[in-house]
Amino acid sequence: MIKTYFYEGKYNSTLISSLKWNCNKKIAEINHLIEREKDFLNIISKEKISKSLRRKINFHVEGIKKELEEKKKNYFHYIFKQKRNFEGQKKLFENLKGNSFIELRTTPLKQREGEIHQKGVDVLLAIDLVNLAHTNAYDLAIILSGDTDLIEAVKLAKNLGKTIIIISYHTPGNPRLSNISDLMNAGKFINLKDFTNEEIFAMSELREEKSSKQKYEN
Repeated sequence: MIKTYFYEGKYNSTLISSLKWNCNKKIAEINHLIEREKDFLNIISKEKISKSLRRKINFHVEGIKKELEEKKKNYFHYIFKQKRNFEGQKKLFENLKGNSFIELRTTPLKQREGEIHQKGVDVLLAIDLVNLAHTNAYDLAIILSGDTDLIEAVKLAKNLGKTIIIISYHTPGNPRLSNISDLMNAGKFINLKDFTNEEIFAMSELREEKSSKQKYEN
């Protein structure tokens, strides 16, 4: 029997409202800073200074204003992105709800100062990995993650006689491009870096084709 556990930080309406409030607060602060720069330029325009110095001041202030406007755009984009993610997640969870082979395992996402963070998902996965190994609920676990917080849980499961296969990305010699370190040595490791994008997409298409064929045959 195959069972899939889907671990995810979960959105909710309160989280999005809190995010919007904090981002709008940041945007209001930026607008205040932009107005201060405009006021400064107005003051400078009344002062008797050389043209070259005035050009330098104008160039400097305009640069600051441009950076502040870019920050505003980023906040607006972030709000839009997280709202889109929320709606996409609701649709995904709804589609998965009727699948008896998939169990959703979620923890609430957290919002702090205009940024959303995932908290506790790695801990939940690690606890399940060890607990299910203790109850002999599985022989083989395939983990699609590069979270190094799972290292000890993987080792414990292996000590209980379980086979652990980790699937993730690793770029040898370039730790900045890798999302794993010692985790790849904790269990059997499949590096997605060894596959082309076409091969990975083909795997997904093969799964979808089989699923469609089964529905047709049924």
